[in-house]
Amino acid sequence: MTDPTHALSFGAAAGDYDRFRPRYPEEAVRWALDGLGAPARVVDLGAGTGILTRGVLALGHEVVPVEPDPGMRARLDASSRRSGTCGTSGPAGWRS
Repeated sequence: MTDPTHALSFGAAAGDYDRFRPRYPEEAVRWALDGLGAPARVVDLGAGTGILTRGVLALGHEVVPVEPDPGMRARLDASSRRSGTCGTSGPAGWRS
């Protein structure tokens, strides 16, 4: 059995993580998604607070964020509602 302690270690500082972690440059996100038709459905595995999720949404793609840490996931949900980028969640994915 694995110890989930490390995987859940960021949740207590989710607000600071979201505030201070550098964003991905748009050109880097475009490069990573090069070759996908738009809109594409993209899985953000280990989505954290949604930094990459928001970057991918800004390019017109649909995102299915997956985050195991409840604190990080709560911040992801809150920031998505605040920015208006969340259309649906769960298996249907998030749409810009």
